[in-house]
Amino acid sequence: MRAQWEGLHTSLVRSVSNLPADQQFRAAGTYEPALARFESSTGLVEYLTGTDGDLNEKDRIYAALVRAIQARARWSAVAHAVAWLGLWPGLDGVYRRCLKHFCGEEDDLVSSISSAFTRLLGQMDLAHVERVAATIVRSTEREVMEERRRKWKETSQHHQVVREARSQSSKAPGSMTGHSFEDEVRLLRERLLPIIGADTDLLLAVVILGDNHREAGKRMGLPHGIARKRIWRALGRLRNFLRTDLSQFEGSARVSVGETAERPGGVD
Repeated sequence: MRAQWEGLHTSLVRSVSNLPADQQFRAAGTYEPALARFESSTGLVEYLTGTDGDLNEKDRIYAALVRAIQARARWSAVAHAVAWLGLWPGLDGVYRRCLKHFCGEEDDLVSSISSAFTRLLGQMDLAHVERVAATIVRSTEREVMEERRRKWKETSQHHQVVREARSQSSKAPGSMTGHSFEDEVRLLRERLLPIIGADTDLLLAVVILGDNHREAGKRMGLPHGIARKRIWRALGRLRNFLRTDLSQFEGSARVSVGETAERPGGVD
Protein backbone atom coordinates (compact mmCIF):
# COMPACT_ATOMS: atom_id res chain seq x y z
CA MET A 1 0.00 0.00 0.00
CA ARG A 2 2.84 2.41 0.88
CA ALA A 3 5.18 1.21 -1.86
CA GLN A 4 4.88 4.29 -4.08
CA TRP A 5 5.05 6.67 -1.12
CA GLU A 6 8.18 5.01 0.22
CA GLY A 7 9.58 4.84 -3.31
CA LEU A 8 9.21 8.62 -3.54
CA HIS A 9 11.21 9.02 -0.33
CA THR A 10 13.95 6.73 -1.62
CA SER A 11 14.15 8.72 -4.85
CA LEU A 12 14.43 12.01 -2.96
CA VAL A 13 17.20 10.68 -0.71
CA ARG A 14 19.10 9.50 -3.78
CA SER A 15 18.74 12.91 -5.42
CA VAL A 16 20.57 14.70 -2.58
CA SER A 17 23.11 11.97 -1.82
CA ASN A 18 25.55 12.63 -4.63
CA LEU A 19 28.52 14.86 -5.33
CA PRO A 20 26.83 17.30 -7.78
CA ALA A 21 24.04 17.95 -5.26
CA ASP A 22 26.54 18.66 -2.51
CA GLN A 23 28.55 20.96 -4.76
CA GLN A 24 25.46 22.96 -5.67
CA PHE A 25 24.41 23.09 -2.03
CA ARG A 26 27.80 24.35 -0.81
CA ALA A 27 27.80 27.01 -3.50
CA ALA A 28 24.37 28.16 -2.35
CA GLY A 29 25.69 28.43 1.20
CA THR A 30 28.06 31.19 0.16
CA TYR A 31 25.14 33.59 -0.38
CA GLU A 32 22.43 32.05 1.84
CA PRO A 33 23.43 32.68 5.49
CA ALA A 34 20.85 30.15 6.75
CA LEU A 35 22.72 27.35 4.94
CA ALA A 36 26.30 28.41 5.55
CA ARG A 37 27.08 26.16 8.51
CA PHE A 38 25.96 22.95 6.78
CA GLU A 39 28.53 21.11 4.68
CA SER A 40 26.11 18.89 2.75
CA SER A 41 22.46 18.66 1.83
CA THR A 42 22.17 15.34 3.67
CA GLY A 43 23.54 16.99 6.81
CA LEU A 44 20.89 19.68 6.50
CA VAL A 45 18.16 17.06 6.12
CA GLU A 46 19.33 15.33 9.30
CA TYR A 47 19.13 18.63 11.15
CA LEU A 48 15.67 19.49 9.81
CA THR A 49 14.19 16.10 10.67
CA GLY A 50 15.80 15.95 14.12
CA THR A 51 13.85 16.79 17.25
CA ASP A 52 16.53 19.22 18.42
CA GLY A 53 17.29 22.58 16.91
CA ASP A 54 15.84 26.05 16.95
CA LEU A 55 12.45 26.24 15.20
CA ASN A 56 13.12 29.80 14.14
CA GLU A 57 16.36 28.74 12.48
CA LYS A 58 14.60 25.87 10.73
CA ASP A 59 11.97 28.26 9.43
CA ARG A 60 14.71 30.54 8.07
CA ILE A 61 16.17 27.52 6.27
CA TYR A 62 12.81 26.59 4.74
CA ALA A 63 12.36 30.20 3.65
CA ALA A 64 15.75 30.02 1.90
CA LEU A 65 14.70 26.81 0.16
CA VAL A 66 11.42 28.35 -0.98
CA ARG A 67 13.21 31.42 -2.32
CA ALA A 68 15.58 29.23 -4.34
CA ILE A 69 12.67 27.24 -5.78
CA GLN A 70 10.67 30.33 -6.72
CA ALA A 71 13.73 32.01 -8.24
CA ARG A 72 14.54 28.83 -10.18
CA ALA A 73 18.07 29.01 -8.85
CA ARG A 74 20.67 26.62 -10.17
CA TRP A 75 20.28 24.51 -7.04
CA SER A 76 16.46 24.68 -6.99
CA ALA A 77 16.08 20.93 -7.62
CA VAL A 78 18.26 20.24 -4.58
CA ALA A 79 16.29 22.80 -2.57
CA HIS A 80 13.04 21.10 -3.57
CA ALA A 81 14.30 17.67 -2.53
CA VAL A 82 15.65 18.99 0.79
CA ALA A 83 12.31 20.67 1.53
CA TRP A 84 10.54 17.38 0.82
CA LEU A 85 12.86 15.37 3.04
CA GLY A 86 12.99 17.92 5.84
CA LEU A 87 9.20 18.01 6.04
CA TRP A 88 8.78 14.29 5.40
CA PRO A 89 7.66 13.41 8.95
CA GLY A 90 4.84 15.95 8.72
CA LEU A 91 3.95 14.97 5.16
CA ASP A 92 3.94 11.30 6.15
CA GLY A 93 1.34 12.23 8.76
CA VAL A 94 -0.70 13.88 5.99
CA TYR A 95 -0.43 10.67 3.95
CA ARG A 96 -1.61 8.50 6.85
CA ARG A 97 -4.52 10.77 7.75
CA CYS A 98 -5.74 11.09 4.17
CA LEU A 99 -5.29 7.41 3.31
CA LYS A 100 -8.78 6.43 4.48
CA HIS A 101 -10.24 8.79 1.89
CA PHE A 102 -8.29 7.14 -0.96
CA CYS A 103 -9.14 3.47 -0.44
CA GLY A 104 -7.96 1.54 -3.49
CA GLU A 105 -6.46 4.72 -4.98
CA GLU A 106 -3.29 5.15 -2.93
CA ASP A 107 -1.31 6.18 -6.01
CA ASP A 108 -3.73 9.08 -6.47
CA LEU A 109 -3.01 10.20 -2.90
CA VAL A 110 0.75 10.27 -3.57
CA SER A 111 0.16 12.27 -6.73
CA SER A 112 -2.20 14.66 -4.96
CA ILE A 113 0.24 15.32 -2.10
CA SER A 114 3.09 15.82 -4.54
CA SER A 115 1.11 18.26 -6.69
CA ALA A 116 -0.17 20.27 -3.72
CA PHE A 117 3.26 20.41 -2.05
CA THR A 118 5.06 21.50 -5.23
CA ARG A 119 2.41 24.11 -6.00
CA LEU A 120 2.65 25.57 -2.49
CA LEU A 121 6.43 25.88 -2.65
CA GLY A 122 6.16 27.70 -5.95
CA GLN A 123 3.39 30.09 -4.89
CA MET A 124 3.93 30.75 -1.18
CA ASP A 125 4.19 34.42 -0.23
CA LEU A 126 6.85 34.38 2.50
CA ALA A 127 5.98 37.95 3.51
CA HIS A 128 2.64 36.71 4.86
CA VAL A 129 3.77 33.46 6.48
CA GLU A 130 4.73 33.28 10.14
CA ARG A 131 5.70 29.60 10.41
CA VAL A 132 6.93 28.31 7.06
CA ALA A 133 7.23 24.59 7.86
CA ALA A 134 3.88 24.28 9.66
CA THR A 135 2.12 26.32 6.97
CA ILE A 136 3.43 24.11 4.17
CA VAL A 137 2.33 20.88 5.88
CA ARG A 138 -1.11 22.16 6.92
CA SER A 139 -1.78 23.77 3.56
CA THR A 140 -0.74 20.61 1.70
CA GLU A 141 -3.24 18.55 3.67
CA ARG A 142 -5.98 21.13 3.17
CA GLU A 143 -5.43 21.25 -0.60
CA VAL A 144 -5.35 17.46 -0.90
CA MET A 145 -8.71 17.13 0.86
CA GLU A 146 -10.26 20.04 -1.04
CA GLU A 147 -9.26 18.42 -4.31
CA ARG A 148 -10.67 15.09 -3.09
CA ARG A 149 -13.99 16.71 -2.22
CA ARG A 150 -14.12 18.35 -5.66
CA LYS A 151 -13.56 14.95 -7.27
CA TRP A 152 -16.30 13.39 -5.13
CA LYS A 153 -18.69 16.17 -6.19
CA GLU A 154 -17.74 15.83 -9.87
CA THR A 155 -18.14 12.06 -9.72
CA SER A 156 -21.58 12.41 -8.15
CA GLN A 157 -22.59 14.90 -10.83
CA HIS A 158 -21.22 12.68 -13.59
CA HIS A 159 -23.14 9.69 -12.29
CA GLN A 160 -26.29 11.80 -12.25
CA VAL A 161 -25.64 12.79 -15.86
CA VAL A 162 -25.35 9.16 -16.91
CA ARG A 163 -28.50 8.21 -14.99
CA GLU A 164 -30.35 10.99 -16.79
CA ALA A 165 -29.03 9.79 -20.13
CA ARG A 166 -30.15 6.28 -19.36
CA SER A 167 -33.56 7.55 -18.30
CA GLN A 168 -33.95 9.52 -21.51
CA SER A 169 -32.87 6.52 -23.56
CA SER A 170 -35.57 4.40 -21.96
CA LYS A 171 -38.18 7.03 -22.87
CA ALA A 172 -37.04 7.36 -26.48
CA PRO A 173 -39.05 5.77 -29.30
CA GLY A 174 -37.91 2.23 -29.89
CA SER A 175 -36.39 1.78 -26.44
CA MET A 176 -36.54 -1.63 -24.76
CA THR A 177 -38.36 -2.40 -21.54
CA GLY A 178 -38.67 -5.60 -19.58
CA HIS A 179 -35.40 -6.99 -20.91
CA SER A 180 -32.36 -8.34 -19.13
CA PHE A 181 -29.64 -6.19 -17.61
CA GLU A 182 -27.31 -7.20 -20.46
CA ASP A 183 -29.88 -6.07 -23.03
CA GLU A 184 -30.32 -2.73 -21.29
CA VAL A 185 -26.56 -2.17 -21.12
CA ARG A 186 -26.27 -3.03 -24.80
CA LEU A 187 -29.05 -0.58 -25.67
CA LEU A 188 -27.48 2.14 -23.54
CA ARG A 189 -24.14 1.52 -25.23
CA GLU A 190 -25.76 1.89 -28.65
CA ARG A 191 -27.28 5.23 -27.63
CA LEU A 192 -24.07 6.56 -26.02
CA LEU A 193 -21.67 5.45 -28.75
CA PRO A 194 -22.52 8.28 -31.20
CA ILE A 195 -22.15 10.79 -28.37
CA ILE A 196 -19.02 9.56 -26.59
CA GLY A 197 -17.25 7.50 -29.21
CA ALA A 198 -14.36 5.19 -28.42
CA ASP A 199 -14.49 5.86 -24.67
CA THR A 200 -18.06 4.58 -24.25
CA ASP A 201 -16.99 1.19 -22.87
CA LEU A 202 -14.70 2.86 -20.33
CA LEU A 203 -17.56 5.02 -19.09
CA LEU A 204 -19.95 2.09 -18.86
CA ALA A 205 -17.38 0.06 -16.92
CA VAL A 206 -17.23 2.78 -14.27
CA VAL A 207 -20.86 3.89 -14.06
CA ILE A 208 -22.77 0.70 -14.85
CA LEU A 209 -20.40 -2.12 -13.86
CA GLY A 210 -19.06 -0.32 -10.80
CA ASP A 211 -15.34 -0.43 -11.66
CA ASN A 212 -13.05 2.27 -10.35
CA HIS A 213 -10.84 4.11 -12.82
CA ARG A 214 -7.94 1.71 -12.36
CA GLU A 215 -10.12 -1.39 -12.84
CA ALA A 216 -11.82 0.10 -15.88
CA GLY A 217 -8.44 0.90 -17.43
CA LYS A 218 -7.17 -2.60 -16.74
CA ARG A 219 -10.32 -4.03 -18.34
CA MET A 220 -9.50 -2.04 -21.49
CA GLY A 221 -5.76 -2.57 -21.34
CA LEU A 222 -5.00 1.06 -20.45
CA PRO A 223 -2.67 2.57 -17.82
CA HIS A 224 -4.48 4.13 -14.86
CA GLY A 225 -3.60 7.75 -15.72
CA ILE A 226 -4.73 7.47 -19.32
CA ALA A 227 -7.94 5.68 -18.35
CA ARG A 228 -8.81 8.36 -15.80
CA LYS A 229 -8.31 11.19 -18.32
CA ARG A 230 -10.39 9.42 -20.96
CA ILE A 231 -13.21 8.72 -18.49
CA TRP A 232 -13.40 12.39 -17.46
CA ARG A 233 -13.33 13.37 -21.13
CA ALA A 234 -16.18 10.97 -21.92
CA LEU A 235 -18.26 12.35 -19.05
CA GLY A 236 -17.63 15.87 -20.28
CA ARG A 237 -18.91 14.95 -23.74
CA LEU A 238 -22.01 13.40 -22.25
CA ARG A 239 -22.66 16.44 -20.06
CA ASN A 240 -22.33 18.76 -23.06
CA PHE A 241 -24.75 16.61 -25.03
CA LEU A 242 -27.34 16.70 -22.27
CA ARG A 243 -27.02 20.48 -22.00
CA THR A 244 -27.53 21.11 -25.70
CA ASP A 245 -28.72 18.44 -28.09
CA LEU A 246 -30.88 16.49 -25.64
CA SER A 247 -33.49 19.25 -25.43
CA GLN A 248 -33.90 19.08 -29.21
CA PHE A 249 -34.07 15.30 -29.05
CA GLU A 250 -36.84 15.42 -26.43
CA GLY A 251 -38.79 17.96 -28.47
CA SER A 252 -38.75 15.78 -31.58
CA ALA A 253 -39.76 12.77 -29.50
CA ARG A 254 -42.81 14.63 -28.11
CA VAL A 255 -43.84 15.64 -31.65
CA SER A 256 -43.58 12.06 -32.83
CA VAL A 257 -45.68 10.80 -29.94
CA GLY A 258 -48.30 13.51 -30.56
CA GLU A 259 -48.59 12.65 -34.23
CA THR A 260 -49.04 8.97 -33.39
CA ALA A 261 -51.79 9.78 -30.90
CA GLU A 262 -53.78 11.65 -33.58
CA ARG A 263 -53.91 8.70 -35.92
CA PRO A 264 -57.08 6.56 -35.85
CA GLY A 265 -56.59 3.70 -33.45
CA GLY A 266 -53.37 5.23 -32.14
CA VAL A 267 -51.06 3.16 -34.40
CA ASP A 268 -51.01 1.97 -38.01
